[in-house]
Amino acid sequence: MAGSGTAHLRPVDEVLLQVTDLVVEFPAGKGRTVKAVSGISFDIAAGETLGLVGESGCGKSTTGRALLQLPKPTSGSVVLDGEDLVSLDAESMRKRRTQLQMIFQDPISSLNPRRTIGDVSSTRSASTPAPLATSGRTSSPAVSVSASRSPERS
Repeated sequence: MAGSGTAHLRPVDEVLLQVTDLVVEFPAGKGRTVKAVSGISFDIAAGETLGLVGESGCGKSTTGRALLQLPKPTSGSVVLDGEDLVSLDAESMRKRRTQLQMIFQDPISSLNPRRTIGDVSSTRSASTPAPLATSGRTSSPAVSVSASRSPERS
């Protein structure tokens, strides 16, 4: 489920990834701030994929990067398999990133042209991260988000 606010979110123990009130802001000089992502909330259960669709520059890629803590969100929480990623130290987050993956908007440079998306997703093992993906044509960009369960938590 996705949207603003949190009423639509399922209990955290029922989902693999839960993002609550995610905010990402960047300094713009002279005391100004760019609000790249403002209060987005969504959750993803095992086996689900969430698509974010919007205009260029609306924060789809920034949302994906903030899930990976690159950059760390200004506020909000990102809970992956019961663990809040925002509170992790750098080394612990580096290890957790192996369960998340991002594919950028240009599918030609992001995907192997010799394999279909069906081939790639059907050959993925249970321990291989599902894509946290930004994909689509530049005229209709989209972000697709999914994650895998930590092997030690399976």
